[in-house]
Amino acid sequence: MSQAVTKEICESCERDIPGYQSAFIVGGQIVCRECHDRLQPICPYCNADLDALPSIRLDCPSCNCTMFVRPEQTTFPSVLLTAKQAIIVDGMRELRKFGITEDDFFRRKGIMTDEEGAASDGDVILALFDDLIDHSFGHGELADAYDSLSRFLYNAGMDPFEARKKWAHEQLLNWQKSQVCHNVSIESPDHACDESKQFAGKKFTIREAIDKLPIPCAECTFKRHPDEKYVWCCCDYKPVR
Repeated sequence: MSQAVTKEICESCERDIPGYQSAFIVGGQIVCRECHDRLQPICPYCNADLDALPSIRLDCPSCNCTMFVRPEQTTFPSVLLTAKQAIIVDGMRELRKFGITEDDFFRRKGIMTDEEGAASDGDVILALFDDLIDHSFGHGELADAYDSLSRFLYNAGMDPFEARKKWAHEQLLNWQKSQVCHNVSIESPDHACDESKQFAGKKFTIREAIDKLPIPCAECTFKRHPDEKYVWCCCDYKPVR
């Protein structure tokens, strides 16, 4: 068993232990989180000891649940995460593109807890995206924000379609305003569904694309994984002079 303590230097790797992380005692040594997980990896579901720290993901030999490794995250104490925790970490990775940090996550969670009672981590991520969209300036920023939001929604098992529509709309408006192009064509990858492939190579004026918004395709049937609940239209617009 390990015990959380306060320490500035890891006695295993001799690196500084950041102030936002706990130190741990393993085998009489005071170690950082990374060394703790390497020396004494534990399943985040059932707390069973593991033979070694997995590189990316692993099904626990004891409970058969799939765990994930996210070494750079600081949202959770361990780099070994449950599937739900990995979704939150990946959502924070999207938000970090816009300068939103784990400190912002915990600050927002504290505010929501004070105002509404217990707040789930997923609701906090969505609230941070709402704040981001409310304070985004320009169609380009909004397109990027809706793109990241749609990816989080899909990974979290929620329908990303409306967010994908807003991404496409804002992207087209941005191209129109900045005069990047007057026309667009639709790119459809080989793995796209038949419903979406009917648009492959078709050209629209940018005004027509904004008005009709042919993609994301409302009849799309493509799923990244067969067991996913919702679809993900993988087609894209390409500027055409």
